[in-house]
Amino acid sequence: MGRVANLLLADLTTLARRRWVLAAGAVGAALTLFFGLGDSGADYQRNVAAVLALGGLAVALGLGAPALVRDLESGVFGLFGGAGATASDIGWARLASRAIALVAVLVLWSIAAQVGSLVSGDGLDGDLALHSALTIEVLLLVLLAAAGAATLVGVAAGAIFGLVVFITAQAVVNLKAAADQGLIGNGASGLDLAYWLLPRAVVSPMLADLQAADEGGPVAPQVEINGNIVEVPAAELDTVLWTLAWCGLFLGLAIFGLRRREL
Repeated sequence: MGRVANLLLADLTTLARRRWVLAAGAVGAALTLFFGLGDSGADYQRNVAAVLALGGLAVALGLGAPALVRDLESGVFGLFGGAGATASDIGWARLASRAIALVAVLVLWSIAAQVGSLVSGDGLDGDLALHSALTIEVLLLVLLAAAGAATLVGVAAGAIFGLVVFITAQAVVNLKAAADQGLIGNGASGLDLAYWLLPRAVVSPMLADLQAADEGGPVAPQVEINGNIVEVPAAELDTVLWTLAWCGLFLGLAIFGLRRREL
């Protein structure tokens, strides 16, 4: 445990000096505050949701895909191994530090979003705060998926896999909503099976309301099938827990992928 803590602290110190991480935190926070100067209500919520989802996706992939592979291939992890650290120690510490960095950036943006809501005259926005928390969970899923896949297929392919997980999770939720409303069939396609097996996007009540009103923007465009609008419901507790379980699965994949390679 002591080795893991030391490795974790060392990587967090390194990340705190990374210019792109610092820039991401500053730019995202500045954007949410800027939107607060000109937007309010649903317009502000939509713009903040876009910053959290699209900007957060870029940060998650940037932190996750190279998290284990770059230093493994450069020999840095070999030095750690020579000092007594195991592959599991290194994997746990590195993934924990990247998860903490992602959460820190997104929390900074979320705090800035609440300040922007105050600036816009809407006061503190509880729906937006809940949306921010659920978005963090989804982006942790992306980070761990990218990190796990990268140990097996490389950094670029790992980033692509993380993006595919993000898109697939949303598609599964949208299609299940369409099937539940009788707009598509789900027997032959195995949609129910896919819904209960694959990762799912965690749709917040705020985002569900914006999407239903066709005000979700690029993050949650209204889904239409054969001229019928699909009402995508907010996630329930089972989806939140299922997404957490997939985070654990991808974490295990990343540790396994690192252990099977020579430090």
